[in-house]
Amino acid sequence: MRVYRFSAAAGAYHSSPAVSGRLAVAGNDDGKVYCIETASGRQAWAADVGSPVWTAPLCARGRAVVGTFDGRLVAIGLRSGLVIWSRKAGNRFYLSDPVLHEGLVIAATTDGRIHAVDLSSGRPAWSRKAPGKLLGGPALRGGVLYYATTSGICEAVDAATRKAVWSRRLQGGTIYAPAVSAASVAVGTGRGAVYCLDRRTGEERWRFTSIGRGGFCAFAGGDAIAASWNGRVCRLSGRDGSVVWTLKTLSDVRGFPLLLGGSMYVGSLDFRLYAVERV
Repeated sequence: MRVYRFSAAAGAYHSSPAVSGRLAVAGNDDGKVYCIETASGRQAWAADVGSPVWTAPLCARGRAVVGTFDGRLVAIGLRSGLVIWSRKAGNRFYLSDPVLHEGLVIAATTDGRIHAVDLSSGRPAWSRKAPGKLLGGPALRGGVLYYATTSGICEAVDAATRKAVWSRRLQGGTIYAPAVSAASVAVGTGRGAVYCLDRRTGEERWRFTSIGRGGFCAFAGGDAIAASWNGRVCRLSGRDGSVVWTLKTLSDVRGFPLLLGGSMYVGSLDFRLYAVERV
């Protein structure tokens, strides 16, 4: 049952929404960031940032931070909808959702750099070059940044020191952020493989090679959920990568599976939303 429909935006949504309290925020191809009230669907505000936004907003400390296609990080007041600061970083922010570490907003640009700016002021704190182009990521867990490049390098970097913890070469690159659990890192590649790496050492725990082109991974307990462009979604055993179950949608899956309340939700280009209960 549809609760409401919000259709004020002029462009497509490539950005996943972020929820903060009673507000949901999402960027649009029309160069605006929209905020709606989750209970009613009423528009709270729309902020014009002047460039398409494909990153999911980072909502923290009363601000929503997005990355734009013209290479800026922009902070918007969650209550006012006004732009607080805008900082040019480099090439475009593609699918690199910003993360927050000790007051710093961290995201990656397509020229292969990780940028950190101060959440309060937008002032640059540091920048680090990755071994290849970065279209997605980084993921953050335990003070460590995890990202994978289009050239097939997956790295873990200490967010405080900016020193590499480990680096691992994969067979095939990715344009998506890795999924990170307490013990593992899951990365899907454009060659149809899913890698499960030890989170602390980067050593390969297992590899699944029959998923199809993609790279959308999530964790359910100790198992990995992987989705591909061919519409296949698999639950893979965290122990050895064996298939627990498979869901076949009617078209491509181009988004990350969502685990919520013991169920899994995933959208498909067949215009359907699929739910698997007690995943």
